[in-house]
Amino acid sequence: MSRGPLLFVGFLSVLVTACGEPAGSEFKPTSSGSGTVDTRYFPEGNGKPLMEAESCQAIQEALTDAAFRVGCVATVQQCPGMVRSIYGKDCMQYDEATVNACVAFYAKAKTCDEITPEQCVLAAFPTTAPFGCPQN
Repeated sequence: MSRGPLLFVGFLSVLVTACGEPAGSEFKPTSSGSGTVDTRYFPEGNGKPLMEAESCQAIQEALTDAAFRVGCVATVQQCPGMVRSIYGKDCMQYDEATVNACVAFYAKAKTCDEITPEQCVLAAFPTTAPFGCPQN
């Protein structure tokens, strides 16, 4: 199935979502101290870890589907590189509720500006590396 103008070339710099507030989560703008306000969406977690591959795939599909639905041209980095480039560690686990909330966030996006990885921040569990990847 063709996805029209959507380009799968490859790079989304930060996993984030743009607007809408799934139940049980909260929009938390914060000041950086320099007068700028951080308007990214930080959904609440539930403490349940998801493997890196499952987390990345869910976000990648949500971004791709949203861009296609809205009619945006987007470049999407392949997994697991997308989450690794954003969070800086290989094979971490990510909070299930934040992954689900970010997927829901992108599903509600109405403009291309809302469909950027900078808009929704996943909660990562840095101490779970390398257990976020299947063990051989």
